[in-house]
Amino acid sequence: MRTTQRRFTPDEDGFIRANYRSMPARDIAQHLDRPINGVRKRAAKLGLSVPLKRWGDAEDEIIRAAWGSRQLLDVARELDRGVSEISARAKHLGCAPWRTRKGTHSGRPVDGFAGGKPIYTHRTVVEGRLGRKLRSDEIVHHIDGNKHNNDSANLYVFPSRAAHRKAHSTLESIMPTLLERGIIKFDFDKGIYQLCEIRRASMCCMPTTCERLPSPLWRRIFGATEQ
Repeated sequence: MRTTQRRFTPDEDGFIRANYRSMPARDIAQHLDRPINGVRKRAAKLGLSVPLKRWGDAEDEIIRAAWGSRQLLDVARELDRGVSEISARAKHLGCAPWRTRKGTHSGRPVDGFAGGKPIYTHRTVVEGRLGRKLRSDEIVHHIDGNKHNNDSANLYVFPSRAAHRKAHSTLESIMPTLLERGIIKFDFDKGIYQLCEIRRASMCCMPTTCERLPSPLWRRIFGATEQ
C-alpha cells in the first residue's frame, strides 16, 4: 500500500532555506527526520538548487591548500559552493577525510588532524613527556586498557609492535590465576569476563563472591583498606 508523504511545514521550509547551502542534505534530512531525496526535491521547489558548476584548477588548488587546516564551511563560502560539493571534490582530489577539530577517531581521542591524518592525544602526551617525536614503529600502550585515559602515568612506550603484542599476551597468561583466585569470573549468560562483586555488610565482613586475598594484593586490586 502506497503511503502519503507528510507535507513540509513552514518551519521545515525555513530550516532548509537557512541551511541548504551550508549543510549537507544528509544532515538536513536527519535533522528533519525526512528522506534525503525528499529534502532535495523540496529544495528544488523552493528554488535553492542551482546547476553544478565545472571545477576550475584554481578551486582545486584552494581545496588542496585548505585540506586539514580549514573547515569545510569556510572553503565552501570562499568558493560559493555547498559543503557537500566541497567534500565530494576533496575526496575526488584525494583529500579525505577532511577533519581538523578535536574529537575522537577510531574510538580514540585526537587533538586534531594534520594533512587529513589524526593527531592522537596519547602520542602527543608521551612526546611532551619525552621531549621528542615518537618514531612510527613506537607504540603507546594504555596500562589500564582505557583508551580515553591519557594521563601520562597511564601511558607506556613500546619500541615495537611485537613488544606491544607480548604485553597484551601476558593478560591472557594470568587469566587462569585471576579466575582461580576469584578476582574475575566468566558470565555464561552474557559471554563476557567480569570482576567479582564486592560486598561489605559490616566492618568485619569480607567479600562473599571472591575468596579472601592477602592484604597487600587486596589493596592493590580493589583499593580497599584493611579493616
